[in-house]
Amino acid sequence: AWSVVDVSSSSKLSSVFFTGYGTGWIVGEHGTMLRCVDAGGTWMDMTQGPRRRLISVSFVDEQRGWAVSMEGDILRTSDGGSHWASTDAQGSLAGVWFADTLLGWTWGYDGQLRKSSDGGITWSVQHSTSGCPLLGTCFLGRNRVWICGGGGTMLSSTTGGETWASSTGLSPCC
Repeated sequence: AWSVVDVSSSSKLSSVFFTGYGTGWIVGEHGTMLRCVDAGGTWMDMTQGPRRRLISVSFVDEQRGWAVSMEGDILRTSDGGSHWASTDAQGSLAGVWFADTLLGWTWGYDGQLRKSSDGGITWSVQHSTSGCPLLGTCFLGRNRVWICGGGGTMLSSTTGGETWASSTGLSPCC
């Protein structure tokens, strides 16, 4: 059965991620960042940095994580969220995921994928063959990736995003 969890926030919340049984993160509008260490029982406000709409959060362990905003901010932490560094991706982002402490991707509303091989310090654009918004993903390890998006877009890669196979639906990407 589902139950309502009090997180003591009035912000619209966008993404939740748990690193294991106990530690979790929620992000949302106005730069909202909430953290729990008791499996979701108590949430602490950890908001800092740009007050933009955070749309996605991902951690590889309890110390190292990333969050992205719709406005193109990529935030990263290596100390469990006490401090966050920011990089501007210059695009409208929809999600972030890291396979390990070094290898990660962002994707966005501009149809672009970005890849980092240095823990999110620098990012390079990977051409996805789609100009449609990229909205949902499924990663199986470092190489197998599926991404879906606007206009019935479905992309898949077995090369960690170096090359893509695509199928696009009949709808326009607007």
